[in-house]
Amino acid sequence: MIFLTPVAQLSGQGPDVPFNSTYVKTAGNGWTNAFVNVTPTFSGNFKLDAICNVSNQYRKFGLSETSYPTRNSSWASNCDWYIYLLNTAQMRLYEGSTIIGTVNFVAGDRVGFERNGTNMYVIKNGTRVINASPASSSSVPLLAGMQCYGTGGDLTEVQVDGLYVPLDSATGGTIS
Repeated sequence: MIFLTPVAQLSGQGPDVPFNSTYVKTAGNGWTNAFVNVTPTFSGNFKLDAICNVSNQYRKFGLSETSYPTRNSSWASNCDWYIYLLNTAQMRLYEGSTIIGTVNFVAGDRVGFERNGTNMYVIKNGTRVINASPASSSSVPLLAGMQCYGTGGDLTEVQVDGLYVPLDSATGGTIS
């Protein structure tokens, strides 16, 4: 698992300081051998996003009001919203097991989530591209997680509200 240190606790943290905010899977293909839980939780309004360096890898990036997703089979039951990045350069937003929108992406796009009040959105390069069902409250903390299927799958330059989020430790991958 990868745990993130709260941005406010880091000296020198900012929009121009990457601070080990990239995760690349080095373990072999499979959903169960590498996983990332993001801490701290996110309350209030925020944007959480990352750059996808490749468009030919399977990856999942999700948010939950109640629990972290754990392995492939629980994403539909544990995530309130998750982005499934397909190896065909399509990005799907799921709410549980239901697809609520699909958009294309290319390598280098920054993708993620935005919460504004109780409104939830999928964002691509800073623009809202899919509207999601609302959160139950604007103050409920959200838990974030990420998973890659193939070797080389990544999330690069993870940011919250434009500040890089440093990754503390990794299983099944490297941090740089």
